[in-house]
Amino acid sequence: MARTATARTLKKPRSVAKANVPEELITPHERAQIRGAVESGARCVIAVAQRKGGSGKTTCARTICEFAAIPEAYGLPTLAIDFDSQCSLSKLYLQMDTADTDDAMTRPPVHPDYDPAEEGNDWNGRSSSADIFYKDGAATPYAVTRIEGVGRLDVLPGDVKKLIEVEEHDRTYLAERVQNRLRDWLAMPDVKAEYPLVVIDTAPSDHPLTRAALRAATHLLIPVTMEQQGIDGLHEMLSMWRQENSRRTESDMLQIIAIQPNLVMPGSLHTGFYQGLQANPAFAPYLSPVLIKRRTAIAERDVRGLKPNSIFHMHPAEEPRRMMLDFARFVLRRAFLNEDAGRGR
Repeated sequence: MARTATARTLKKPRSVAKANVPEELITPHERAQIRGAVESGARCVIAVAQRKGGSGKTTCARTICEFAAIPEAYGLPTLAIDFDSQCSLSKLYLQMDTADTDDAMTRPPVHPDYDPAEEGNDWNGRSSSADIFYKDGAATPYAVTRIEGVGRLDVLPGDVKKLIEVEEHDRTYLAERVQNRLRDWLAMPDVKAEYPLVVIDTAPSDHPLTRAALRAATHLLIPVTMEQQGIDGLHEMLSMWRQENSRRTESDMLQIIAIQPNLVMPGSLHTGFYQGLQANPAFAPYLSPVLIKRRTAIAERDVRGLKPNSIFHMHPAEEPRRMMLDFARFVLRRAFLNEDAGRGR
């Protein structure tokens, strides 16, 4: 397969393992609504971002990706992009390699469609999200192999060494090359045609790659835990959002999907923090109606090899499945159908 500067067409037919999904996840009418929006030209790039680590960004990102791609849900071709140098999303979706160097940094595996005879010296067979920022921006997504029954879900995995290199470049260089490069890459006609949904998992920082994700995004989701550091990070995230929108035109505003309460536990401490968010006029208009509670079953889905490995393949009666289904439906309906609009200012 010849590598291009954008998305690739699989050389071999995709073989997708069929999971035992107990029932349709949504009604045919709701599926038709979302697909109708896509056919009418709707395309969403969702950045999942929060300055505070441990807020559950990767869990939120993978939940959105899987629900969007699963045929029993929306069945949308979806691209996940991992910009976090911890590569948590990449490790969930692919069998990542360890570099044969002293630092033993995580890197993507050799792409299954790589043909060294065809590529020559142009490509070593590994592709990552950082490649977008190098040379001609050639990046080749991988089909997700570790989650069963997800339909067309691809991932641009992280490469620890390259992501660190991109982040450490001169700031003047970054302003021109990094913060705008992802937006330009996603705007390429074949990438736009390939993926109606792109979800970006960002690092817990104000790194240039996080700003690049916001620059490229149409929508922003901000997970927050019910603790002081997480809530303090909201002020910084809203400031970044306003700075980004100050560069945009009225018709191109970055829309906040929600501030998403995550890992919520019973008790006066978390209840007090949540009530504080509800009472704060800076945060209350953006609060998600869905609370994601701390549940072992959600964290267990991140354990490689555990079955079922998607929350949506659990039994319908399981509370974590119902909760994450409500979350994913809320996010995707707001993004594609503009439900409860007016959050782009």
